[in-house]
Amino acid sequence: MSLESIDFPLLLDHLQTGVVIHASDSRVLYANPKALEILRLREEQVLNVDAYDPSWQLLDQDSLPLSAESLPVNRVIASKQSVSNLEIGIADQSTDSISWMLCNAHPQFDQNNEIAYIVVDFIDITKQKEEIPYKDIVERAGDAIIVTDANYQREQKPKIVYTNESFTKLSEYTSEEIKGQNPSILQGKDTALETKKVIADALSNNRAITCEILNYTKSNKPYWVELSIFPLFNRLGKLKYFTSIARDISTRVATREELKQLAQCDPLTDLLNRRGFDARVQALNNENQESGQVVAILDIDHFKEINDQFGHATGDEVLKAFSGSIKHAFRGNDIVARWGGEEFIILFSNIDINLALDTMERFRKLIASRKYAISSHHDISFTISVGMAKRKPSLSLYEAITEADNALYRAKQSGRNCVSVANAEEVRHVFSADNPPQH
Repeated sequence: MSLESIDFPLLLDHLQTGVVIHASDSRVLYANPKALEILRLREEQVLNVDAYDPSWQLLDQDSLPLSAESLPVNRVIASKQSVSNLEIGIADQSTDSISWMLCNAHPQFDQNNEIAYIVVDFIDITKQKEEIPYKDIVERAGDAIIVTDANYQREQKPKIVYTNESFTKLSEYTSEEIKGQNPSILQGKDTALETKKVIADALSNNRAITCEILNYTKSNKPYWVELSIFPLFNRLGKLKYFTSIARDISTRVATREELKQLAQCDPLTDLLNRRGFDARVQALNNENQESGQVVAILDIDHFKEINDQFGHATGDEVLKAFSGSIKHAFRGNDIVARWGGEEFIILFSNIDINLALDTMERFRKLIASRKYAISSHHDISFTISVGMAKRKPSLSLYEAITEADNALYRAKQSGRNCVSVANAEEVRHVFSADNPPQH
């Protein structure tokens, strides 16, 4: 069989390699069926045009659009030399996926050594390019994964372009619902402002960051995640995406908070202990709520006699009963703690010393008038002594506590069942003569 007898158009039509033939001005003269399939185009979209449908584009190895001069046919026209083994991606608006092909382009010359036409052939290498099924691995990963674009400006925040199955299970948002949203949609009223600032700073500087953050599901259920965010750059060093990997640590945080609570609470009275008091004070200081602070230290009078007469078990019941009275007597923003033994401490914030003194005196009278049914055999009554001090700007809180402790000592020396105040000259007298506060 001679070459003249071979039906080359028919042969090209059956090739599993895509073939496109261009004229010397880049117009498409012919595209075989495989080429149309790979390019996702119809024949009428291709023939006699030098630019394809605007919704379709070629990409380089870094998934960036190829410029017109970088197209294989134009490179051949410009250089009159072949282009071999060029990896090119094909994308259009019909799908999010990219098809990858290995492309060759060869010029064919006329008798004047001018380009008569250019033959471009390509084969689909998408599967070979993804020898490891990265997308399948990511999709089935146990951690929630979010990928956003790299737009981070004050007026424009990154938008989500991909989430995996684990993200949907954790957040309740489907990939369709969340796509195009900013990840801040997952944050809520109790998400720490400081954490959000740290994340924003890292993103604006293209830095990786790992942190813990409180997020919220679509149904507004809070959950904690350990969040790792890192930028993804292409091989040219250009930032393309931010990727977030979120691991659900809600159980870990709950356990940690429970242990923290146990470490900061007195097991007998269920009040804060000294460590818990310190932690709450630090939180107040961080919130700049140091103004108008008054300290009161309370001591159960003759508590040793209660232990000696009724036993330590009864003494413990007295402490628990008294703690219940304290819990119900003071404001929710007052910090109440067991200071040690039969001593208790109260830190009032944003309060005038006179109002705090009035409150403390009423509580002292209440305790003195009350009988506690500790057991079926005993009703026990007792009194308390109180030392108070106002925290001045020149004093640290613990210096004010020392002043309150000294005032408590004076109250005991004065016969107990009374309130003694440090810096008495600043306190107006509000009690009757038969039961004045001790200064």
